[in-house]
Amino acid sequence: MIPLATIGRLIEAGGSNNLGDPAWVASFSDLGACSAINTHGWQTWYPVTESLTDSEVECVIRALTHCEKEFHWLGGSVSAVIWTFKALENRGTTDVSALAEWVLRTSNNPWVPFGSDRGNARSLEEIRLANAARSARRLATKQAEDRRHENADASRLKRGNEHNAVRADHRSRWERLVGELEPLASGDRIRGLLHVEGSIAMSSFPESWASAISADDLATFSSAELATLVKRLASVDRGEWKALRRRMNELDLTAEFVRTDHGVPAE
Repeated sequence: MIPLATIGRLIEAGGSNNLGDPAWVASFSDLGACSAINTHGWQTWYPVTESLTDSEVECVIRALTHCEKEFHWLGGSVSAVIWTFKALENRGTTDVSALAEWVLRTSNNPWVPFGSDRGNARSLEEIRLANAARSARRLATKQAEDRRHENADASRLKRGNEHNAVRADHRSRWERLVGELEPLASGDRIRGLLHVEGSIAMSSFPESWASAISADDLATFSSAELATLVKRLASVDRGEWKALRRRMNELDLTAEFVRTDHGVPAE
């Protein structure tokens, strides 16, 4: 609790005609030792102001403002000026704008009277302009962030569409090739695959094609065809296509070529 005598001194100090003058500082120097009351929260100051008239609360606000300044009271963002000003403003019985202008001109505490950091603003108009500028910056930042997200979403959608288009194209070409090669003899099917671009993996074609080709079929392949087939099978690591690579390694016709020229180890 704040002693009633202290509240009375604040009312007297705030109503003085020479508020803030050297004579005032000397007359109310006893308040200099009361810095602790300036760190009490609204739980203390709201009840204190309830028994005071509007004019008395205004006197307390003026006195607190000068005490904070002249006696170097602690306060900052929890200054008693904030709570007493809010208490008076909340009553709605008096226009506090003139009082707010006075506090803004007088105090060197950037947190009073509204409890938000006003920076260097010294009037309600300066606060309004600063708030408008801050809002404009926030809006510009948000709009830039929204555009960034929109562009990122658009890029992801474009990449996804392009990827899907490539997959669809690969699928279409794969189906066409299967349809064209399926009726052919086993050796001719494999020869047909040798002319398929590398973007369609040989192992994606039916494994029955790999298991169907015989040593006699392979013996009919030219050296260039065998070289291409070895390269195409080099990265296959499972299934019948791997088994075909193994069978090729076992052929005397290609063993030396496979092991030495193209680095595919015999298995």
